[in-house]
Order: sequence, then C-alpha cells, then structure tokens
Amino acid sequence: MLLTSRRGFCVPNAFEPGDGVACIEPAGGEAAVTTHTGPYESLPTAYEAVQILAKEEGRDLTDSMSEEYWSDPQSSPESEWRTDVIWPLKLRA
Repeated sequence: MLLTSRRGFCVPNAFEPGDGVACIEPAGGEAAVTTHTGPYESLPTAYEAVQILAKEEGRDLTDSMSEEYWSDPQSSPESEWRTDVIWPLKLRA
C-alpha cells in the first residue's frame, strides 16, 4: 500500500506559498486522531495506535494521513514535542 503524508503547522494568518511550502485546507469528514508527545522517532507508535483504534471500531483508514506539529524543536525539549496525527477514515459503506 502506498501511503502519502502531509506535514504541517497551523498558522494564524494566510501566507504566500513558495519554496516547497503550500497552504492547504484539510478535507472534511471523519478522522482518527491522536496526539503524540515526544521525539519524532517514536511517532510510529502513534500511527500504530490509530490503526488499532480504527480496526477496533470496524473502520478503514484512507491512504493519506497528516501530521501537525505544535512544538518548536529548537526551543523545547524532545520529551515535550507535541505532534497530532490525523488519519482520515473511509466513508462507511
């Protein structure tokens, strides 16, 4: 399965895209979401948690997920980095 991901930051104001940076609005609909606290290297545990939750709920995930970063890695310790993992759910049949 090919997975695509978007990584991003929430920003309070519109900005001019450029240099590989784009401003996107997430698609509507249901999603499985979790908040991960800690280093980026341990994010796979968050993905696994979302996959387990979706399976327990009898839901299928789409092939595209995203991450939202809420911490500045240059000004906060790794143990406090906050990343939201958002994985859209497929529509119910």
